[in-house]
Amino acid sequence: MDVEGVIGMGRVTQKDVAAVMGVSVMTVSNAFNRPDQLSEDLRVRVLQRAKKMGYSGPDAVARQLRTGRTNTYAVVFDEDLSYAFSDPFTVLWLRGFSEVMSAHGASITLLSVPASDPASLAAVQDAAVDGLVGLCGDKPAVIKARELGLPTVYCTLSEDLHNDTFVAIDDRAAGRDLGAHLYRLGHRRVTVLAEIPRLSDTDHVEWHPGQLADQDDLPPWALDSRSRLFGILEGLGDADVRIVLDLAPTPAILAATPGMSSWIATTDPPPSWA
Repeated sequence: MDVEGVIGMGRVTQKDVAAVMGVSVMTVSNAFNRPDQLSEDLRVRVLQRAKKMGYSGPDAVARQLRTGRTNTYAVVFDEDLSYAFSDPFTVLWLRGFSEVMSAHGASITLLSVPASDPASLAAVQDAAVDGLVGLCGDKPAVIKARELGLPTVYCTLSEDLHNDTFVAIDDRAAGRDLGAHLYRLGHRRVTVLAEIPRLSDTDHVEWHPGQLADQDDLPPWALDSRSRLFGILEGLGDADVRIVLDLAPTPAILAATPGMSSWIATTDPPPSWA
């Protein structure tokens, strides 16, 4: 076949390259995708001829349509995209996830899908990915992905999602290690601040250890915190422990919450915090 005639026809395809060289379309495809299937000499000749004809290789979109796969996986979270590069936990989590993806030659797509913005779920609908991972706090996106038939996994325990599709640390064991560490340091009076959304209208909720076992009605999003609390109590053994629940027990929140700050500033404050 005349090379100039082929080029003048417009977009060059694998079939055109194969026709000019007198080889099969599979041979041209292997030169780009499976070089181990060809001799080095034949592969070089195919690539050189393809370059002269203006053919740069298989179309990625066409390949995805043909195979039904993109080899790309989405990580979805409930914050702005910049959160993925600034939050210490998320940065470390993404580093570990990317190491596994890299080992398998796969890519990652980051999706910001705030749970408070239903319209943002369109990002999941439009994503060309083979699966989706949900970071803490974005269950609507995970549910949407499942509706689309995508394989999903969630990074924490959640009763309103199927629990066989989550991966998380052993919260109870982690809490036990923390409690045991404080106990080894000699602390015997400890107050535990638990990050559980408040269960009442008061500034804080205080429990004694014996009350924790009675809290069977905790909502699904509090189960991991409850596991950590049980672990901490186990690690602290016979220490005197009090549990205080608040929305987000950070120093800024504690300073801004009259009930909590006055409780901490008592004449007999706890010497140890967890």
